[in-house]
Amino acid sequence: MDELLIQILDTIKDEDKFNRLSKIIARTLNSELCEFYVYEDEKKRLRLIGTSSSDKSEVKNRKLKVEGIFEELARGRYVEYDDGMMVPVLVEGELVGAIYLKDGKLSLEILEDLMELSDKLGGFIKFLIEHDMLSDMNAKLKFIDGMGLIFNKLDDEDSMLGTFLEMVVKVIGAEKGIIWRREGKTFKISHTVGMEVGMVEIPELDEKNILLSSTESGIKIWVGSKNVKFLRDLLKIDVKSAMGCQINVAGENRAFVLLINRIEGPHYRPHKHFDESDASLLMRIVERLSLSLENLITRRKLSDELRKLDELRRRYEDLIVSQREQIRKLSALHKISQAMRTVRDMNNLVKILLLGLISEKGLGFDRALFLIREKETKLLRGKMWFSVEEKNLRRVLQRSFIYGDFARYLREESLSLELSDKLNRKAREITINYMGSPIFERVVMRKSMIHVTKENMENMDEEIIELARTMETEEFVCVPLIGNRETMGVLVLDNRISGRTFKEEDLRLLRLIGDSAGLSIESVLNYMEVNEKTIILERQKELVERLREFSEEILNSIDAAIIVIGNNRRIIEWNKKAEEFFGKTKAHMLGKSVESLGEKFEDLLKVAESVYDARNTIVLNDYPMEIFGKKFYDVKFTPLWNRKIDVIEGIIMMFEDTTQRHALEEELKKQEKLAALGEVTARVAHEIRNPLMVIGGFAERARKKAENPEVQEYLNVIKEEVKRLEGILRDILEYSKGSGYLEFSEFDLNQLVREVLTMFEEKIIEREIYLELDYEVDPLVVYADRKRIKQVILNLVKNAVEATSHGKISIRTWEEDEYSCFSIRNEAKPIPDDVKEKIFMPFFTTKVDGTGLGLPISKKIMEEEHNGKIELTTGENWNEFTIKIPKKGEGE
Repeated sequence: MDELLIQILDTIKDEDKFNRLSKIIARTLNSELCEFYVYEDEKKRLRLIGTSSSDKSEVKNRKLKVEGIFEELARGRYVEYDDGMMVPVLVEGELVGAIYLKDGKLSLEILEDLMELSDKLGGFIKFLIEHDMLSDMNAKLKFIDGMGLIFNKLDDEDSMLGTFLEMVVKVIGAEKGIIWRREGKTFKISHTVGMEVGMVEIPELDEKNILLSSTESGIKIWVGSKNVKFLRDLLKIDVKSAMGCQINVAGENRAFVLLINRIEGPHYRPHKHFDESDASLLMRIVERLSLSLENLITRRKLSDELRKLDELRRRYEDLIVSQREQIRKLSALHKISQAMRTVRDMNNLVKILLLGLISEKGLGFDRALFLIREKETKLLRGKMWFSVEEKNLRRVLQRSFIYGDFARYLREESLSLELSDKLNRKAREITINYMGSPIFERVVMRKSMIHVTKENMENMDEEIIELARTMETEEFVCVPLIGNRETMGVLVLDNRISGRTFKEEDLRLLRLIGDSAGLSIESVLNYMEVNEKTIILERQKELVERLREFSEEILNSIDAAIIVIGNNRRIIEWNKKAEEFFGKTKAHMLGKSVESLGEKFEDLLKVAESVYDARNTIVLNDYPMEIFGKKFYDVKFTPLWNRKIDVIEGIIMMFEDTTQRHALEEELKKQEKLAALGEVTARVAHEIRNPLMVIGGFAERARKKAENPEVQEYLNVIKEEVKRLEGILRDILEYSKGSGYLEFSEFDLNQLVREVLTMFEEKIIEREIYLELDYEVDPLVVYADRKRIKQVILNLVKNAVEATSHGKISIRTWEEDEYSCFSIRNEAKPIPDDVKEKIFMPFFTTKVDGTGLGLPISKKIMEEEHNGKIELTTGENWNEFTIKIPKKGEGE
């Protein structure tokens, strides 16, 4: 049976797979005939799709009604049928087909094997059917993908529609096909396949015809006698099923295609009518046709447009050349203006202007004369005159083609340009009273451009005629050079040498150059005037700046923070010390309201306000403020007087930091108290020491002579208490006496820490303390009195061990800047702030049996004997003591 399955699997790529499948089963089971049927649920029937018989004519044509055997087959039971057996093929309990075996000798064993085979074949057979349908669809889609190329090769709409209909009938498998093509508001028959137009009377359709209106939203499929009745009546032919679709091009319905009667193809289909897969294929082909038709229409339109453009190009070639020249001149005008804007010298600017006007790469006039306006005398006076005839200018004009940038050419060549003495001497002789000439008055005062020609010369005044005689020409243009408000000068241009007349385009360009040059001239004249004033102002500014810098240096050199508040309650001065004291920059604070100083300044601002009433200076000594920690200041409030009008214009607040002085005074008071206390305790200790020694000595003697054990025990207690008192006295004397002789040497601080920890090993184990050690530098060599440092570390370790139980102690040594450091941190309730303030005070202790001298002595050793530090810090659940020993040479 497994070999049979392997053979069946080999049929998947066979085109005749279902017939071959039937032959394999017949051969394997020695059956006379094997037929394979597929169950079509839509019509409740079995269709023959494969046979082992040599006669294949019945394949796909024979259909069996299953009313009598359906229930048995659906239950998975074989049924006797027509001298043979019908064996069901199911997939997950659903009937998908049946295998018919014609052989009266089928044994029960063979039938059971066949039933087992049908169970295994169910899913595979279903897959073969779907694979067959998909293969058919895939082949059609590949064919459709190439249709676009076929359509694009055709150059008229009629050929495209005809080719489309032939292809779509063949690909989809239709018996007949018809295309109606739009002509105005009606659709007329244009192409048919499978029927001749003359033999069948195919009617025209209007836009409201049911055939067209039913397909407005897409493709429509008609199946069933009721649905296709209107088509039979319309076309007078036998219609079993049909499928129709509009052919739209650029949003317009151009044609309508109708496919009639689906024909059977080589691949299996569960029904013979058109279905959604056919509709999908038709839609794809129609989309490609529509795109090709749209491209064809677009190509035709483009062709028409190209012809029109060609005609326009030929018609306006001269205009294009003219416009190109105009654009070149506009570009040159821009370059002239650009070059003029870069200079600040009047003579150089006029050279650039006139050179640009007569240059072939510029505006190309023959001659250009510049007349400057003198407002005081009401005269136009000749300044400079350029002509293309001048030898010096001809050489300069020829060099313009060497430069890539015309503006650069004008700037550089104008600097070294030597003027013609003859022509410019003639220019300087020209003087025109513009207020006495109606024409020049219009040019200067009304800012009008005048085009003088031979024809209108007779109507001109004497000034114009005299200028024409001087220039030896009968045609020229007078252009006003207009600044922001008034005319700065006049340009006179002519083409006497070439004889060219002035065109309207030339006059438009000259109006533009008149505006640009006038602004540039005005800018240069203003610059020259401003430059003179600037020199004076710069000198004054330098003086003011020196005075301002001097006053600012004085202000910032004062060793006090100075804040000046104006009458509008805004900050107008904030010196360097103010930045340092209060952590805010001058740029940030200037112009801010006094309220921005915050709540800490509220009381001070109230005092500042009282200065306006007191009209005198107010001083606060040792005023406490919480800024970067608690600090003390001497604050002075001084009125800012305007003595000219005797008005206070603001308040000067001066803050002098007295924190260090205050701390020194407090420390001095504390030291005085401690010194007095030390002196008293030293005297008391000396007075107590001798009696204690006597008490201890006699107690020892009495203990040796006492025979009563109880008495001996009492005497032992006296002896121990005397020793404890002697220890307290030693601590008191050590704290009260001077530093004495210290033995400084180099030693390993880490080794010293290890020695101290060895002394507390048993206690650490007993209190179940986890010890964490971190020697960042090992060995850590320090220069100090080893015995005294050991006493400090011993005291700190002892305190930490006694304060910790079932917790952690962390010890760390390291180097920072000029110190070698040791810290010990223990997990415990943090020491309260009120206790932290007193913890280094002598005789202050929180222990029941403590003397309160361990930490004061440690502080004395570190700060007085070694110039070092001892610090206490606390956290949420820890306390940490740190000692800092100066490196060798740092604390000496």
